[in-house]
Amino acid sequence: MAKPTYPIEKVAPTYRPLWDRAKINAAGSRVTAAANLVLAGKSRYLAVEAATGAPWWWVGVIHYRESACDFAGVLHNGEEIIGTGRKTTLVPEGRGPFKTWQAGAIDALLIKGIKPGSHVWTLGTALYKGEEFNGFGYRARRTPSAYLWSGTTIYMGGKYIRDHVWSPTAMDKQLGIVPIIMKLMELDDSVRFADEAEVIPAGPAAASATDAPAPAEINPDDGLSKGEIEALQQRLRDLGYSEVGRVDGKWGPRTIAAVSAFQATSGLPVTGELDKATAAALTTSGPRPVSAERKSTTATDLRKAGDPVAKASFLNKVCSAVAGFFALIFGAAQESGTAVGYLSPVREFVTDVPPMVWFGAVATVAAVIWWQANRAERAAVADVRSGRDAGPA
Repeated sequence: MAKPTYPIEKVAPTYRPLWDRAKINAAGSRVTAAANLVLAGKSRYLAVEAATGAPWWWVGVIHYRESACDFAGVLHNGEEIIGTGRKTTLVPEGRGPFKTWQAGAIDALLIKGIKPGSHVWTLGTALYKGEEFNGFGYRARRTPSAYLWSGTTIYMGGKYIRDHVWSPTAMDKQLGIVPIIMKLMELDDSVRFADEAEVIPAGPAAASATDAPAPAEINPDDGLSKGEIEALQQRLRDLGYSEVGRVDGKWGPRTIAAVSAFQATSGLPVTGELDKATAAALTTSGPRPVSAERKSTTATDLRKAGDPVAKASFLNKVCSAVAGFFALIFGAAQESGTAVGYLSPVREFVTDVPPMVWFGAVATVAAVIWWQANRAERAAVADVRSGRDAGPA
């Protein structure tokens, strides 16, 4: 039997009657909390909007659904692989690796055929692309998708409890994207659908990975020289827009993301391009505002979030402390004559060096390693607190 298809031009108009009938039946505080999580990540979502054309709030609600807006989880499916060098193992498998959340988000949307100018984001398009992002399994079962409608009166039950496994009695306890969009419309005037009188393009429902343009091709360099791009990247880094990554003189998705984040913070139109207004603002702008939560970040917070520098520094500190401790213990034991038998093989190689000097050298090396690791750890924390580094997300 042929797999059913769901063309956007036929399916998109069916969402409006459901939207008009839908009432939020989840706890109001829960929906508000979810919407506020999306709003907290707005600058990052705006950067993805600049690169893909998907509305920032739509990116945000998809992110909420996939990983509760945790920037350690990729937009594709919430797997926490950012910065680990690993690829996705859940559907879609084999994507990545990704150094930043934005890079992963752009990839997740490109493989779904979402790129600048590809869609007019009406109500129908937004909900169609949301359902498509998760899959049309609910529709095949003639059941309103929990991915969209959970938390509203439209959703009546039934759930995929894992990939390709359906339970007709299970209830999805996670909020769908619709109630969060409704709440966002109350909280932020920029959250709105495009005019539904505009024609919904009937292009391919999803592009293959090979059809999707490489992220570096999303925007041209607008005639900037390598030196000018390097100066722009350095200025963005100095202001705390860590999205820009390394200063390499290349106009790619990370530079677009950083420019977009700067524009969003500065109240400028978010285009991802270095226009005259953005260039002027860059010359006079102060450092990026840093949240109270970021200012209070500790090394423990970074380790728990998976920051590689913080984890490596902590491991080095532990190892050096252990090495230094045992060096001092064995050194003392040597002086007391209780460990002569154990240390005689070592002493054969260092017969001309007094025992305490040898053990003192080990302890000194351990102390230096600890000190350097501590410096690296403190520097990583300082960079995250100041906004110069985005952290493990």
